[in-house]
Amino acid sequence: MDPVPFLSSDWLAATDEAVSALPALTTKAISIEFLVLDGPQGATRHHFTLGPDRIRAHLPSSAPTMTFTLTWDLAVALNQGDGSALAAILDGRIRIDGDPDALLDHKRPRVKLQDVLGPLRAATATRP
Repeated sequence: MDPVPFLSSDWLAATDEAVSALPALTTKAISIEFLVLDGPQGATRHHFTLGPDRIRAHLPSSAPTMTFTLTWDLAVALNQGDGSALAAILDGRIRIDGDPDALLDHKRPRVKLQDVLGPLRAATATRP
């Protein structure tokens, strides 16, 4: 796989393809927005929509159920498997807005997202 710039449209398309085989995690659609600040192209937004038919990665198309806001450096570190998103939430480096209770009805995934995105992670270019 050729290097794919992190958070680019090519990266988002590759991410969507990778997660498309995962089972749906909810009985109703939940849209999670990631607002990444201070990147090479400024702030970027992308969404993950969970079920009911499948998981999708895409550009924003509607108001999100919840938004995670984080810095570019933290997004890069998490994408590379360095650190914990939960720890970043707990120590305030990721801000959550919206309705996090919407995730209470989700099913536990049988396959870890990190495993599915591993090949893409290895081919992601984080510097322009």
